[in-house]
Amino acid sequence: MNLKLNLKAVKFLLVGLAAITPSLSTASPTNGKGMTFHVGNYNSLFGTNQVKCPIGSSDYACDPYQGDTSCKVALPILCINKSGVPDPEGNSDYYNGWADGHVGHTDPVLGTSIKSRANATAMCAAQLGDGYIMADFNDGHGGWNWRAYGNLRADTRYWVNVTIAAGTCY
Repeated sequence: MNLKLNLKAVKFLLVGLAAITPSLSTASPTNGKGMTFHVGNYNSLFGTNQVKCPIGSSDYACDPYQGDTSCKVALPILCINKSGVPDPEGNSDYYNGWADGHVGHTDPVLGTSIKSRANATAMCAAQLGDGYIMADFNDGHGGWNWRAYGNLRADTRYWVNVTIAAGTCY
């Protein structure tokens, strides 16, 4: 039991350290917006969720290049544990790929409170356990949409990292 409490204390400290560590990203938020995903289809047969970033003018449209949601909004962080599990559906679509793991999310946080991907990853690990990191736009090996095990809430959007563009709040 003492070991469990000590691990929680270490995770708490890591979250605090990550919050004061400057971002190593070369991208900088120029318009005060970050990119978000929303939930697509849930496959109850396999227990998988699709997360997506559709293009266009719909309510669900996203923008990995400049962000789509004000950083002043509180949303959960989309987290993933890339454990290497195989795709139960056998789908090899580049733009709807398998992310090799399980998804979950943090409690809602202001986008402005996310200082770096490392900071967000520390929040994922503290709330979901070791191995969880902030999910990325390209986790499905392509982009725009991907799938993983999990059952996410469909009534919200999720903060997601973008390594290829400037669409983050940090």
